[in-house]
Amino acid sequence: MRGSFLRFIVTKSSDDGTFKKGDKFWYLKNGDIIIQPKKDPGGWLAKCDIEKAQRGMACVEDKEYKQQMIANLEKELFNIKNN
Repeated sequence: MRGSFLRFIVTKSSDDGTFKKGDKFWYLKNGDIIIQPKKDPGGWLAKCDIEKAQRGMACVEDKEYKQQMIANLEKELFNIKNN
């Protein structure tokens, strides 16, 4: 399943420590989250656990990642059109 092209960066850790400042995460189509921590291996969080896990957390959209994804998709479209 292909998830969201929007990635977020945690700017303030969550109250329970599930999300730490600097972690990156994506929402999947089914509402779950994939977490890419700064140090530890990544993880998955079920939709039913997200509200509690995000309490106290702050985040921003990762605009650099978004621009990278747009550029990659534009290259793919160019190759499709010209091959």
